Amino acid sequence: MSVSMQELFSLFQRHFGTWVYTFQPGILNYSPAWLGNILATDESEIRSPRAFLRLVHVRDRAKLIKKLRLLCHGDIAKIECELRLVCADTTNHRIEIRAIAAERDEHGIATCICGTTASVHARTLQEEALYDLCQKLQSSETRYRALLNDAKSPIIVMDADSGTIEDVNNAASTVTGYPRAELFSMVMRDLVEMAEGESYVGKGRRDDAIKERNLKCKSGMQIAVEISCSNVSVQDRNLTQCIIHDVSLRKRTEATLRHMASHDPLTGLPNRNLLAEHLEKAMHNAGTHGHIVAVCFVDLNKFKEINDVFGHDVGDTILKNFAARLMGAIRKSDTAARLGGDEFIFILEELPDSAAATKVVKKIIQRLNIPYGVEGRSIDVHCSIGISIYPHTGSTPLELLQNADKAMYHAKKNALDYYLWPEGKHTEEATG
Repeated sequence: MSVSMQELFSLFQRHFGTWVYTFQPGILNYSPAWLGNILATDESEIRSPRAFLRLVHVRDRAKLIKKLRLLCHGDIAKIECELRLVCADTTNHRIEIRAIAAERDEHGIATCICGTTASVHARTLQEEALYDLCQKLQSSETRYRALLNDAKSPIIVMDADSGTIEDVNNAASTVTGYPRAELFSMVMRDLVEMAEGESYVGKGRRDDAIKERNLKCKSGMQIAVEISCSNVSVQDRNLTQCIIHDVSLRKRTEATLRHMASHDPLTGLPNRNLLAEHLEKAMHNAGTHGHIVAVCFVDLNKFKEINDVFGHDVGDTILKNFAARLMGAIRKSDTAARLGGDEFIFILEELPDSAAATKVVKKIIQRLNIPYGVEGRSIDVHCSIGISIYPHTGSTPLELLQNADKAMYHAKKNALDYYLWPEGKHTEEATG
């Protein structure tokens, strides 16, 4: 089921500042209510990224700008950092911002960025207070225990050397489903998977050992969490205090955003961005193992007439059904994508030669050209397919796609089901 960007904003605006910035024409869409609640300011003031940057603490601003530039140029895949926002009363509010490039141009430069911001202010204050109290544990044990048990986040105190659990708060028992007495008989590895030789021992401050892991509950359910650790020495014993934060909602949000950035909302197929990644990987594998890759450009014949006669709702239904048929016709190791309109691409990998590619395409066409039953009607929809072969008819992703496109138009012009672009005929030669 496709989810519109507006629906996504509405769903998460109470928890996250979900936002999308499109460079041309410079449009920033975001959840204004979320930001307004933090800043207590007029939401109409935030009209652009520059306006938002003015709200970022001056010491954090350069860090964010640097990360945004690296993301835009493809030097990093995502942004994850904490920032301070300056509120109307001049106080600071800590947020966590995460972002990915949703679209890039042919040069790899980002044209659209999307992400989330979440308030971590209360969590930060709580961690800092607990850290300070943890350092004074010997002289302030009563005060520490009161704060420990009242904390909403699960907290586990363990022996830094053996990993055995020495103390927990009520929230840890509630979230994991284990009674306190049972937790005291466990070690940290029973609750959180750790690599061989890994330990939850930081260098003292709360952010020295922040890890993302899955918390294993007694019911068998696993929860995505972040674990913040700090150390303390008590009566010659080394203890590690672990504060656990549930990030499962944020993870689901980010997964939704990643899927929206890389998939077609109507059919659910990969879009042009994800197609380019798959094609590059397929070409690399083919070069390593001596196989060929067939890039097949598909266009539905007379699809405009279907929209005109039966309406766009019927046209959308046919596109979704066509996508489902295409996915069912190719192997799991192959890739299908929608470029837009009635244009699709599928990539066939690990083929021995061009003859094998055309043989597979013939079988796929037979499954695609069956009439569609829509609202009690039987509608014939045939397609034309153009094929280019790596490395014989193209040596780059762009060249392969261009030649497959030309081959498809040749097939359509000559009423052919498919046409294989002549081997050895690259784009430059075809243009000339």
